[in-house]
Amino acid sequence: MMAQGQEATELQAMVSQAGNAILTLLRDGNAENRSQANAWLASLAVRPEAWPITVALSLQSYDAANQDIHFFALNMLLHKVRSDNGHQQFSVDQKADVYYKLLDALPRAGNDLVRARMSIVIAAIAAVSGAEACYELIETATSTTKLGGLGVLSLEVLTSLAEETVLRSKAHQWEVVEAMQECSSNVLKYLWQFVSSTTDPACIAKAFLCLDRWRHAGITLSELPPSFLAALLESLKAPNEAMFDAAVMVLSDLVREVDVLPLRESAIRSVLTGTLAARAHLQAQSGLDDDSREKRAYGLCVLGSAIGAAEAPFLCRGGSDAVALVEWLVDATADGADGLGFDGAALALEAWPKMAAVPRSKRIPQFQVPLFEAVLQAIVRISSFPPDFTSWDDSDLERDDFFHFRESSATDSLAACHKELGTAILRHVSSMLHQGSTWQLKEAGLFVARAISPAVCTAAMGAGLNGVLGAAGGEDEQGVSAAFVTSLYENLPKALEGTPLHPLLTAAACQAVEAYSPFAALKTNLLEVGITYAVMALSSQEARGPAAAALRALCIIAVPGLAATHPEALAPLLGACEQAAAIMGSGGELKTDERIALAEAMAAVAGALPPPHSEEAVRRLAGPAIMSCGQLADAKARSMGMSATLAGDLRVLSAIIGCANPVPGKAHPALGTLQDAWPVLGAIATNWANDSAVAAAICGLWGVVARHVGTVLLPVTLEVVSKVVSMYRTHLEPGSLDCLAEIIALHGPSASPDLQAALSSTLADVQASLPILLGSLAASEDTAEGSPSKRLARSGSDAVSGLVVSPKEPLEALRAVCQLARALLRCLPRVLLPQPAFLELLRCASECLRRPEMEPALSAAAFLTESIAGGPSTAGRQPGEPNWGLPQELRGNVDAAVGQLGQRLVEELLTAIASSSRPAALLEPLAETLYALRCQYRQATQAAISAVLRSPAFPARPGTLSTPGKERFVEAVVREPAQPKRRFTELIMDFSRVCNGQAPMEILQGY
Repeated sequence: MMAQGQEATELQAMVSQAGNAILTLLRDGNAENRSQANAWLASLAVRPEAWPITVALSLQSYDAANQDIHFFALNMLLHKVRSDNGHQQFSVDQKADVYYKLLDALPRAGNDLVRARMSIVIAAIAAVSGAEACYELIETATSTTKLGGLGVLSLEVLTSLAEETVLRSKAHQWEVVEAMQECSSNVLKYLWQFVSSTTDPACIAKAFLCLDRWRHAGITLSELPPSFLAALLESLKAPNEAMFDAAVMVLSDLVREVDVLPLRESAIRSVLTGTLAARAHLQAQSGLDDDSREKRAYGLCVLGSAIGAAEAPFLCRGGSDAVALVEWLVDATADGADGLGFDGAALALEAWPKMAAVPRSKRIPQFQVPLFEAVLQAIVRISSFPPDFTSWDDSDLERDDFFHFRESSATDSLAACHKELGTAILRHVSSMLHQGSTWQLKEAGLFVARAISPAVCTAAMGAGLNGVLGAAGGEDEQGVSAAFVTSLYENLPKALEGTPLHPLLTAAACQAVEAYSPFAALKTNLLEVGITYAVMALSSQEARGPAAAALRALCIIAVPGLAATHPEALAPLLGACEQAAAIMGSGGELKTDERIALAEAMAAVAGALPPPHSEEAVRRLAGPAIMSCGQLADAKARSMGMSATLAGDLRVLSAIIGCANPVPGKAHPALGTLQDAWPVLGAIATNWANDSAVAAAICGLWGVVARHVGTVLLPVTLEVVSKVVSMYRTHLEPGSLDCLAEIIALHGPSASPDLQAALSSTLADVQASLPILLGSLAASEDTAEGSPSKRLARSGSDAVSGLVVSPKEPLEALRAVCQLARALLRCLPRVLLPQPAFLELLRCASECLRRPEMEPALSAAAFLTESIAGGPSTAGRQPGEPNWGLPQELRGNVDAAVGQLGQRLVEELLTAIASSSRPAALLEPLAETLYALRCQYRQATQAAISAVLRSPAFPARPGTLSTPGKERFVEAVVREPAQPKRRFTELIMDFSRVCNGQAPMEILQGY
């Protein structure tokens, strides 16, 4: 008893100390005191004692003086609950004790903020405790004799539980997600009972928010009781802003959610009618201030856009409401609907590519050519500079908003207009360019021309667009498109006597020159026009970047053809580029990107010249950058703030070497230049190794050298590898690993024993960096999810590895890790496969599959496929790459590693395939990885797929994949004989569509 009393006293002392530390951190004006308090709290957070201390602080008397302590303590407790190590420090019984204490205290908690945070902690404890705890908490929250009788508190708990489970499903076992799905219908009933029993707008808004969170547990629009849907639609007219906002959010989310149940169309009709009625109600109101009216108009536009994007086939069947909505969206596109500007137009634009994708035979005539003529006019209107625009400084137009709208929103819809209008859109653009009365109209015409350039170039070069344009316009598609490009080049805007061109018009013209360079660079007359115009435009500061980019595109595309057929034209072309360099050099300091663009243009021409002229031209071209590097290579220059300048010089050198392709059979024209510059590069690598920008640039340069001028690197490979690995340990820069991959490819299987030993040692550093890279991603995701607390201490793996740097580009670094692993697998498998790092690299690649970003997932899939199949993957294979295969004696290393990954790898693959957030272009590489698994480990793959599909956490949309459908998919994957690879890929793509509600389950029967 005395021991227990002493423990209680010590605990109370620590509780008091923690409370004082929190108040010091939040309120003390002395920075040193705050720093000491923060350090003490950080050390407490990682210890098991944090549980009882934060619980005690959370349960202190609920007076105003303690509210800051309560909130901070609850945040610390939430961090412990959510972290794997944190909640494992307490037993099941201890967590249950905390859970019941907080649940009992919840009605008496201080202010609304503290109660909301306590609700999240309670829900988080239930989530990590398992399905039974979730069932119990839901019953407690919905029971009228428990929390359900306390109004808003029950909503706080239900909302928090959804956020801690179905919105964080990766963190919990599948039984938890299954419990949420099973209870969703009961929660939906409770929410409707709650909404129908109150008139308090704030309470109704909270109920709508709760419904939106529970939507992720499987609630769909078609399942809403008609009376509940009617209440949501009526709330669109409610004067209360929170109620209106919540109704817009849940309705737009439900509309966008895939829903294949029979009552979907009826519900959509109701939402469409209700949305139009709410807009009419808003327009009829006279007492609203401008700010409130604009907010409501935007909310209704969000909902209208959701209907247009999600229900294009339904709208295309016509009807008065459908026509009204489409006319509204056209007005919003043109900025005519409620004056919402770019925000409203960006929403409305979502509908047009979707409607263009609906076959014309399934669209009413009004939604064919007439609709897209109106859409084109609307886009031109909002994408044009105002008539009185002269400069950004004198205009209310936001530069970033304007260009972001054009590039991110308008381009796809203009492509849809081109698809629908055919050659008619070319005549319209030509009219804008030739007959436009203002520079603003001509500039808008050039923007439209650039937006549709990929399809127009394809048609002009004879590839065609499946006959769409010819069928629609009854004209020679190739001839009209080629004539359009020719006319555009021959009539580029020029300054009239006494009237200089507006620089924005010049910049737009250069962008159009670049956009149509794939066609124009192959025509000698158009090439000369484009080069002359780009050189002229370089004298304009505003147009300098686009002009340099246009020059680069024309030169790189034109040079191979000129070298083969008109070599005499190369020297004049290089002269034009040097003239351009002189113009740019006299116009003030250049941006690095502008220097690189011009350097690449000149290098492409210089490399194609016959020796020795090519070497002389490259030396002349690289001279200024090498001279600058020599001046800055000394360590003293580091104190002069010249990092960006030096990194820029190194990037320019990389561009020159990469684009100066040698004449076949001849040495690289940069060989002599590099040999002379090598001591300078070595000094930079030594003196600037701790500067991340310079380190990335020098590694990038060495990688380019290894790929293009490997003979320079061969004698000093070990020295370079040592420096590159050191830079990776210091900065975790992806360029370091890319450089190593190039060096491995340069040496190939004949790498020396010393190089193999160095690379084997490097794998330990790469392995040590993986927890940091993955942890950095997890931390950023926690921040994105609104996590209230930062990581208070680094993970144990960081401390063990000795790597203490925080990576700037963790996703890029993970991509580079996979690329390095692929290089080793292909060239030096005996260095990679026996190492413990091999299994960790496979685990890392498996983690990358869950990423929505394209590049890391592509590299990861290629590495996994090549490891499992023991040969090159289709998706990751480089042009000209020879066939290769793993030595048979190393097959056991792969089998052991894949066996340890087990079901996890299949789960990541199928989850990525079924997820709507993955790019469609990723499906083929994922299919290839699954095919390799199926071929090498058929029985294990069959068992793993069956287990993954049985899990309720599998992200198929509700109602899309039945048990027979899952069984049919498994049979199709593992059937004997195996499906041909192309057919297997089609199976995976169809399966993805089924999971996302884009195709019926019956489509799988064909496999």
